[in-house]
Amino acid sequence: MEGIIKNPTNELMEPMHGGRTFPFPPGHVMQVSDATAKHILNEYTARGLVSLNYGDDTRKSKTDTNVTIEHEKCQAGIKANIKFKTMQVERYNQDNESRANNKTPYVKPPEQIALYAKELGLELIAPYRVVDKSQVEKNELEQQNKELLDMVNRLGKQVESLLNNKDGGAELPTNKELEEEAIISKFMRLNTKSLKNFVEQDRPTIAAWPEHLKTKLRERYTYLTGNALTI
Repeated sequence: MEGIIKNPTNELMEPMHGGRTFPFPPGHVMQVSDATAKHILNEYTARGLVSLNYGDDTRKSKTDTNVTIEHEKCQAGIKANIKFKTMQVERYNQDNESRANNKTPYVKPPEQIALYAKELGLELIAPYRVVDKSQVEKNELEQQNKELLDMVNRLGKQVESLLNNKDGGAELPTNKELEEEAIISKFMRLNTKSLKNFVEQDRPTIAAWPEHLKTKLRERYTYLTGNALTI
């Protein structure tokens, strides 16, 4: 006995059996041995290949007398093909989401997956970069050192100015001003984790700070965490 197989989809399929390739371009119909047909359909029904019987092209469908049985089977094959393509794109996206969560490198979509996504209007996971934690910490430390150096230079200029004008009535910093400089110096040295702990532990005290100090703290908090600080 022989089986009849049709490819109603828009893509080329090339199943193999017994060491032989059976090309099925879009719309192609092929008669093969019954054993070959069973093998091919077992592998490719999910992708859209359909089995036909003699007379399916003229006999009317029992569910819709306006179409033939062949037409009905082909529509089912097309739906199966769309489902298959959608699942391939979804699996690719799920794999890359998992890789992103595990901080492993992004995998570029294979050409066929990219074509499926474009055809169906599906979105592919965008490329992402695995964050190097040690590099982030290094950048934070460099930024902290830069800010501390700026503060030291600023204080040094203030002291130099005072010494140069000690007979001209220049005022020395008050205890309050020195305390505020010490506070700023303290939280500017903290890394992300330490700054979060500092804010949570000292929130009542921070709430009583002058507004200009809280503004500096908010700026620092947003820079390190990427989140706004409400206090």
